[in-house]
Amino acid sequence: MTWNALLLIRRPFQFVVRVFMFISLGAAVVSVVVIFTGTGNEQIDADAPIWARVAASAIMVASYFAWSGISYLFDSALFKLTPEGRTLTLFN
Repeated sequence: MTWNALLLIRRPFQFVVRVFMFISLGAAVVSVVVIFTGTGNEQIDADAPIWARVAASAIMVASYFAWSGISYLFDSALFKLTPEGRTLTLFN
């Protein structure tokens, strides 16, 4: 019964997780660029210390890996709960 429920929510769940993964990855790339180039706003650049910019990048990279791990763990649980004799494909 659990397998059927996981199978039903798999596609929408993976879609939502992937959206958050791409947002986190984009934010991580942008925050790394801001470390080297600045924001373009003099007040923000003067007030924000370098450790805050590095911490923001690290948090975004960590959130990307967290969403990736959630996706992997969900698929792992689904494959472990698949009954004998049933096949499960990744993309259908």
